[in-house]
Amino acid sequence: MFILSSSPPTTTFFTSTTTLKARVSFSFSVRFCTRRQPFPSLFHSFKASATAEMLQDKEPSSSSSSPAPPPAATTSSGETSKDSRTFLNATTEQELLAGITKERETGRLPSSVASGMEELYHNYKNAVFQSGNPRADEIVLSNMAIAFDRMFYDVEDPFVFEPFHEALREPFDYYVFGQNYIRPLVDYRNSYVGNISLFYEMEEKLQQGHNIVLMSNHQTEADPAIIALLLEATNPRIAENMTYVAGDRVLIDPLCKPFSIGRNLICVYSKKHLTDIPELVEMKRKANTRSLKEMALRLSTSKLVAWEKVCLSMEEGGLGIRRVGLFDQALLDKWLWCFGKEDHRLWCQVIATKYGVDSGGWCTRDVRGTHGCGLWKNIRARAESFFRQVEYAVRERPPYSFLLIRMALLPLLFPRRAFGVQRGGSQLIWIAPSGGRDRPYPHTEDWYPAPFDTSSVDNMRRLVEHSGTPGHIYPMALLCHNIMPPPLQVEKEIGEKRVISFHGVGLSVSPGISFSDIATACENPEEAKDLYTQAVYNVVMEQYNVLKSAIHAKQGLEASTPSVSLSQPWN
Repeated sequence: MFILSSSPPTTTFFTSTTTLKARVSFSFSVRFCTRRQPFPSLFHSFKASATAEMLQDKEPSSSSSSPAPPPAATTSSGETSKDSRTFLNATTEQELLAGITKERETGRLPSSVASGMEELYHNYKNAVFQSGNPRADEIVLSNMAIAFDRMFYDVEDPFVFEPFHEALREPFDYYVFGQNYIRPLVDYRNSYVGNISLFYEMEEKLQQGHNIVLMSNHQTEADPAIIALLLEATNPRIAENMTYVAGDRVLIDPLCKPFSIGRNLICVYSKKHLTDIPELVEMKRKANTRSLKEMALRLSTSKLVAWEKVCLSMEEGGLGIRRVGLFDQALLDKWLWCFGKEDHRLWCQVIATKYGVDSGGWCTRDVRGTHGCGLWKNIRARAESFFRQVEYAVRERPPYSFLLIRMALLPLLFPRRAFGVQRGGSQLIWIAPSGGRDRPYPHTEDWYPAPFDTSSVDNMRRLVEHSGTPGHIYPMALLCHNIMPPPLQVEKEIGEKRVISFHGVGLSVSPGISFSDIATACENPEEAKDLYTQAVYNVVMEQYNVLKSAIHAKQGLEASTPSVSLSQPWN
């Protein structure tokens, strides 16, 4: 597929061809990691590339609580690189930390990343030792060796996320790696799940093809792992298949990326950091629109999305989304328009000389060659469709005025229907409408969920309603900030300090809240949106306070209330 820029004569050409370079050694197990181009552009498809450079030389042990070390990188000849196992070959703490120093001195590991890795090691070690686990030394060395290997690998060959990222589970399982890394930090004796029966209800609805959205607060980078760990014993499908709406910081921070690679993600730019770099604001907004569209397609089960609703402006109750494929066709048609209108341009004269002209100079003759003419051939192929949308006015040529030729391109630029849309449904999506992690109140230092953004809640609600399949929104509360608390203030720079602790955690869900019931009692739509957002947030706060009483106030299961029933399903 190729797409042209909207301002001729400058032409931009992209291809969606995928290149796969596999480097195979004498081993039966080959591991690969896909490296994709960035997701920000809204109207361009990108060339994806993949490498297969990792060979498995050790089978994971099912009896171990930590994953087996990843295999070594190989050269193009299949031989193991002498520096590829810098961290995996470490047998002691001294060797592991010496590996960081070694790679920093060779210039392969940036100093800022190296310092962050050293700090992460010591904080992780202290937290695991707090658990009193007799195997703490072994767990720390194993988990940190694999983590450092993945971080270093990404520094050398950065992974770039697409708008929708599917968790990489094989041949190297990033999901299991993340679970095994966070598991030693959870104090299960002081952890709780609220309303576990609702998670069974969710699984039934997902099996019926329904969509589930969890509107939650957001506390740490470890939130996805915490949710999965608390549910893996009773609801493994939910634990493994949940899709998280993720901000860009966890997609670019080298210490965080290996954990993000193991999750299903819809990638967006956080509102809290949208304006950090003014020059990139528009690009970020377009990227978010594309991610919103991706989410809409995944939630939909019909071949035809209700674009008559979705493509309306937000003021009219729609999502303001354009159909990208048809918009691309409109851009191609613009080149045909410019060829007939700008015959004095050099590029028009070159095309006309090469292929000849037809239709009174408004188009070239058919392009029938097989070599060296693919670009204009694809543009010319749209001529028949294009001229059905044009009316000619009899005037001396040149010049023609745009007002004298009526073009019916509006349906292409703002389509009301789309064809061949990918089917979706049975989606389980987690989103934090606050736009970022919770922070403690400055005066009391108490942690509470950050307020929800009304537009984020309303956009998600409308996506569910317009999907063409039953959808359900559940308010969810998370309490896990002690495990890996964020900085007290929102930071613009990447590379925050990682403080890690061994602590109890909790999550809870409540039944959904009906928007229609709230809207019926309101005088205008905006009031209904605000009240609905506040209602969802209040339920999250109610659950959060119950978890806080159980974990921080040490009330345990006795902290349960009529609306929040606590349990420890792993016991």
